[in-house]
Amino acid sequence: MRHASPVLLCVLLLTATVAAGTPALSPATPVQPTAQDASRPATAPIATSANTSNYLALPGGNPQRSAFGNASLDLGAAAAIDSARLQESFVDQTTVEAFRSAPNSSARVTVLERAADDIENRTTAIRRYQRRSIGEFTAGRITAETLFKRFAVVDVRAREVRNGIRTIQQTTTGYSVPAEVDDRFDELRQATMLYSTDQRTSIRRALVGDRSRLDQFVSTTDGGLVLAKIARGEQTYEREAYIDGRYRQSGDDRFNDDFENAYDFALGLYPWADENRVTSPGVVPLGVHSVYRININHAHGELVTYLDGASADVFLEEQVKRLSVLPPGQTVTGTNETADLTVEANLSHPTGPMQVTVRDSVTGAAEDARIRVDGQYVGQTGENGRLWTLQPDASVRVEAAVGNETVSVTGVAD
Repeated sequence: MRHASPVLLCVLLLTATVAAGTPALSPATPVQPTAQDASRPATAPIATSANTSNYLALPGGNPQRSAFGNASLDLGAAAAIDSARLQESFVDQTTVEAFRSAPNSSARVTVLERAADDIENRTTAIRRYQRRSIGEFTAGRITAETLFKRFAVVDVRAREVRNGIRTIQQTTTGYSVPAEVDDRFDELRQATMLYSTDQRTSIRRALVGDRSRLDQFVSTTDGGLVLAKIARGEQTYEREAYIDGRYRQSGDDRFNDDFENAYDFALGLYPWADENRVTSPGVVPLGVHSVYRININHAHGELVTYLDGASADVFLEEQVKRLSVLPPGQTVTGTNETADLTVEANLSHPTGPMQVTVRDSVTGAAEDARIRVDGQYVGQTGENGRLWTLQPDASVRVEAAVGNETVSVTGVAD
């Protein structure tokens, strides 16, 4: 028979109406709130943004390395992804066959216990592979494209492990399975969600040819990662931030399994999102190592944040924001009077969205310009003279080229 899993991970689903507005974000400064019932101070590195939702910042505030890259059909990467998928699914199918052929209840439980141990080891291996890959990119030993390929493998491995757990649990339906074994599978299944995010799935789909080329931005520091992109079709800014060291997986839950306490604390980290949400949220309990998942639909988009109950730290965050409704941030302007060119950059924060505009400084007409950000080519402004891209750091240099003429500007978001 099936048993309910321990209620340790909380999903709060909220909705909000869309408000009108203008482009870009405002500068950010750190906020350090404290858990209501915690004896130790919380250290969640949440940075503030005026008139929009806050965000999870990298440790130290600024990245150690940032790069623009892309993911497109790659036969070598596709082969590696398929190999990882087959390897993970084969292991779980072997467990199913061993369970079905076990001679008695005790033998079946032994098969499941060994499978849970194996799945936990595989999940730990995925985390270590991810951590090592982030470190190698930060140290300059691999390119952004190589990192994207590795995260595609992380994504497919995590998804296949999760699918395998579902298959194992479906196979055990109708059998007498100890509650602690069933609960452990539930926890492990939820834990794999931390390594298969929307950003990583998009990268994987581009590498295997399931979608068109994906322009992607990556920024890292010790143990920290940001993946961000501008989704052209949807005109959205999408960002994932992950800080490995802030996910402890052990220690007492500082919220004592109190959803309201964890929820109130999380909303304190994101006051604008809290104020611009619909009240009376729905609550759906799931289960994993004292982790709380809070989902807030707000006026600018959606925020999903993961709070570690043992440390009261946010360690994973996903955000989607509609560019058309974001408030304007600080604008810096550069002019080449000889070429009659003007470039404007509307700044936000490190790893945040940035709008670049290029015009004829005399007539005001839009210019189709090639844009470089900190020396890296990121695209063209097109007929309307505008391009949404990413801001790598607090200080940024934007260069626009029209024919043989160039204009540049350097700005600092304060």
